[in-house]
Amino acid sequence: SFPNPFLRARGLSGTTTPAGVGWNDDLILEVLGDDGQPKYPHVTMTMLHNYNGHENSMLYGELAPLISAMRSRANQPLVTDEEEMEKLYDEKRDVFPEKQRVFPMEKRFPVLMLSFLGPQHARIFYACLDGKNLIIRQSKLYSFESKADAPVELFARFLLSTPRDERVRG
Repeated sequence: SFPNPFLRARGLSGTTTPAGVGWNDDLILEVLGDDGQPKYPHVTMTMLHNYNGHENSMLYGELAPLISAMRSRANQPLVTDEEEMEKLYDEKRDVFPEKQRVFPMEKRFPVLMLSFLGPQHARIFYACLDGKNLIIRQSKLYSFESKADAPVELFARFLLSTPRDERVRG
């Protein structure tokens, strides 16, 4: 099948700063409904960085993909067939004002990002909109230098988790 136009978002992949520091999306996940359309506005993604991370800081290559994913999800056009998806994917734009949105009533556009950086470290980010504010929550920097101490299970749980439907209260 052809990739969803959502994946064309600027800032998600292959971008390099003037200093030569780059990042790349390794995996982008979304929960699909029985109709093949995204079921939740949530996006889970992994990012690979060729830069060392530091505690209590955030790389530009972490911030830009979070915001790009939220913007792209907010503007994601509702596409129902493969031919239309291919046509939109080939266009040189990432906003389609003439198309209905996949999540027209959504206001939060949550993104969960697992960020892998040097030297063998990783951290987890959760970002969403809360009214007019961008909320970003960041975990500590975890070490994967020692196989025995690497928090592989923790990262696997986050990566494989199912989003909570925020429309259901209870």
